[in-house]
Amino acid sequence: MKRINPVSRNRFASLVGITMYELSKWEAEGFPTRRNETMPTSPAEIYMSDAMDWWAKRVLKDAGVSEDEIEEKNKVLDFDKERARQVKEAADKLALENALTKGIVVYKKEIKKELEYTFSTLRDRVMAIASYAPMFADAALTGGVAKLKPLLRSQLVQALEVLSQKNDGGGIDKAA
Repeated sequence: MKRINPVSRNRFASLVGITMYELSKWEAEGFPTRRNETMPTSPAEIYMSDAMDWWAKRVLKDAGVSEDEIEEKNKVLDFDKERARQVKEAADKLALENALTKGIVVYKKEIKKELEYTFSTLRDRVMAIASYAPMFADAALTGGVAKLKPLLRSQLVQALEVLSQKNDGGGIDKAA
């Protein structure tokens, strides 16, 4: 929607047939005026579209329509906001697709799959160490802790190596 050029306060008052005093009262009630942001001392200007929106809300309020109903009706009629929302949504979608393509972002289900594999493999390998209990018992009886410690360490290192060598080309690995 194209904005109409602003008019001065005096011009607006004469266009709608009110006095400057009445316009000042409207401004106290929230009537929209704007100042040039680069020149704060410049005179206030009025955009007719803003003025008409304010006036329509005021008439509806005077007719007994609640603020919520007015806002709901405005949402339906605000095409610029809806168009901006749609453009932002499309830009967000494209940014997410680009991040996925570049591997900056990964899907939660891929991370979950990788973590499930990692922990189940770790659990299996650590549980498998229990099958070496007779060997650990012999080492503990014949050589004590000094002989048991390297044996246990080698089994744990072997279990961790299995995890570190996993590379099937899927999941998180392909993002890195």
